[in-house]
Amino acid sequence: MTDGLEGRVEELEQKVQSLKGVHDQYKEQFVKPRLDELQQARDDAREERVELAEDVQTLRERVRDLEVGIDSVIGLAEDESGGPDKRCADLRLGLIRVAESRADSTTAGKHWKGVQAFFAEQGHGDVSKPLCYRAMDAAAEYQGFSLKEDAMTLPSGRTGRAIVVDTDRLPDSGVVTASNDVTTRESGEKGESPMNTMAEAAESD
Repeated sequence: MTDGLEGRVEELEQKVQSLKGVHDQYKEQFVKPRLDELQQARDDAREERVELAEDVQTLRERVRDLEVGIDSVIGLAEDESGGPDKRCADLRLGLIRVAESRADSTTAGKHWKGVQAFFAEQGHGDVSKPLCYRAMDAAAEYQGFSLKEDAMTLPSGRTGRAIVVDTDRLPDSGVVTASNDVTTRESGEKGESPMNTMAEAAESD
């Protein structure tokens, strides 16, 4: 009886070993290659995700550069139509360009007549006095710009409000300056702009 049980146990142990061998062989031939394949796919996906993230960042930077380039062009082309935002941006950039062209001052300013003449020079047409003041008010909301009462003398001889920029107070980023290749519609060149001849200096506080 005992011999029979021992024989049965031995037979079962042999079957277990045989099944273990089959299992190990299946693992080696089918499971491991599949796991390796999945792990490689995961690693490839991670690398692709990193590359895509870098591409997205690059594209964002290019878009930002393009937007800055567009925003840094003063004036309107013949087929463009201006608006409050464009007038405000042009006024700010124009004042910055004038201020940076000076060796003895970091400020530049314009009263509404100067703003009106500037807009006409840059292709905005005959902008009304209220719209000029709206552009001045909008520009004054940006860091480095301010409205100063009785700061400048108008052609009539009276003093009037002026929009003034102080380049020393401009933020480090977010405002395009003449040194960032600001161009004009008329010349399309860096450096001096025709509007410089019509800009007035802001009086000191």
